[in-house]
Amino acid sequence: MTKQNKLKIYSQNISGAGYRPNEVCNFQEFILEAALKHIPDLIVFSEYAYPTNHNFIVNRFNEQQYQVITSSNKGTDYENGMLIAIKENENLEFIDSFEGLHSKNNKKLESPDNLGVRVKYFGKIIDIIGIRVR
Repeated sequence: MTKQNKLKIYSQNISGAGYRPNEVCNFQEFILEAALKHIPDLIVFSEYAYPTNHNFIVNRFNEQQYQVITSSNKGTDYENGMLIAIKENENLEFIDSFEGLHSKNNKKLESPDNLGVRVKYFGKIIDIIGIRVR
């Protein structure tokens, strides 16, 4: 049997509505299930709005052996973040995460608009970066 040597990444802009104080904003489960059915090594959701059911989403990823990393702008008004889920195995190892500000046109300049992860895949170091471009 041949080893898989291609990193499988699923990426989707989920067009999150953004954080709205005192409003219910649920992440639709069918979006998560659509990503999981492909069994990717990494899943990147841009415009992740830290929904009301965030803990459910993280738990669902964890049930499928994914580690979840999110950007640090949780709870800022009208700011969407990033979510990256990594399915670690003997060939894929999470090393670190990093974030930054790419665009000067960000509504809140203190909020990051990108999130990256550094992984080791078949011994090679790779950076995967999710970014929100305006």
